[in-house]
Amino acid sequence: MLTVEELAAIMNRTAATISKRIQEYHKGNDDVLPLKGYVLDMGRGTTHKKIILELYEQIVAPPDIAKKTDHSLQAVDRYINDYERVKFLVRRDIDKKQIKHMTGRGIIVINQYIKIIKEYHPEIFEDENGK
Repeated sequence: MLTVEELAAIMNRTAATISKRIQEYHKGNDDVLPLKGYVLDMGRGTTHKKIILELYEQIVAPPDIAKKTDHSLQAVDRYINDYERVKFLVRRDIDKKQIKHMTGRGIIVINQYIKIIKEYHPEIFEDENGK
């Protein structure tokens, strides 16, 4: 397992360039590169939950998501259930602090979920005038 920084050193590129290329790869491919940060779920890079939830939003079945991401079905279901709970609360205009209290998830995790919700369900964030 290598980190982005280790790949950058090996390939004589900046970490920013390697990160950009990895993001491009993830957008165009179904599989996940087994980088150290991803495998160990460390840092602020592409997270398990982001990849799992993007597949979920693309209507991929949870068993297939588990297989593609090398996760247990139980872990995939947990990410999906947490995401759906946050989406439900966001639809009801509950603020982040209350969502944190109601779900037991941290603000960083809630923000990650909200970012995905905004990408796939922008209509939730529009006001009555469609703005």
